[in-house]
This record gives sequence, structure tokens and C-alpha cells, in this order.
Amino acid sequence: MKGDIKRMVIAGKKAGANLELKLEELRKMANDYKASINDAQRLYDLLNHLFDEHGFDSRLFYEGEKTEPEIIYILKDHLEHCFEEGSEQIAPVSLLIEFEQNTPDILINVINQTYLFCASLHEHNTETKQTHIHLNPYRNT
Repeated sequence: MKGDIKRMVIAGKKAGANLELKLEELRKMANDYKASINDAQRLYDLLNHLFDEHGFDSRLFYEGEKTEPEIIYILKDHLEHCFEEGSEQIAPVSLLIEFEQNTPDILINVINQTYLFCASLHEHNTETKQTHIHLNPYRNT
């Protein structure tokens, strides 16, 4: 889409360009993509966005593993039970993170602003700064 937008800007500088038609095509492409993705893909997109735009890395958590601060951990077996066969979410996804620089509110707000998931604070230990956040699918109904 980024390439299409650039081409549209270039075409807009030319006489007789039909920008309205091109915008309609882009809107249709965006809506088709949005309708075609499932909740598992949305989770993948969210984690990529959190890393690319906000620097929050994410990893699968394995029992007995030492965790690092400011990294989002997801339990692998938990993931397997949060999604049904069609990759639709059937239970909240848990994100676990220990904050050093950021706060739970920052991460929750960033997630909620994507409209991919509704994030809510499930548990926060102020002494250890360990936080458990629940993700539920954002449903625009």
C-alpha cells in the first residue's frame, strides 16, 4: 500500500489524474485485507508493531527460563489454547513483562490505539514491576 500511496501522490501532480478512483481502490484493498486476517495474524501484526514502532521485543516464555526486563513474554502452551482451529481467539492472550523504564499504562495505551486488541491490566506487582496484561480481540460492532 505504501507504494500505491507514493504513486498516487506522483499521479496527483499530473493533469487529469483521477485520485478519487485511486483512493477508492486503496480503501477497498485495506478493507479486503482487514476482513481476511484472523486473530492469530492480528497478534503477529501487533507484536511486530510493538517492536518496530515502540521498541518492545517479544518472545515465547519457557518454564525455568530467566526473563529480561522490557521484553514481552508469551507462554507457548497458553497460545495454543487461546486460539481455535480457524485461528479465532477464544480466550484472552496473556502478556507478561517486567518494566524498568516504561509503565503498564504506556504499553496498554499503545496496544489499544492499534485497534487490533483491547488490552487490560490483569495484575501488576509494584515491588517487582512484573505485569500481566490480557489481550482480547477488538471487535468493531
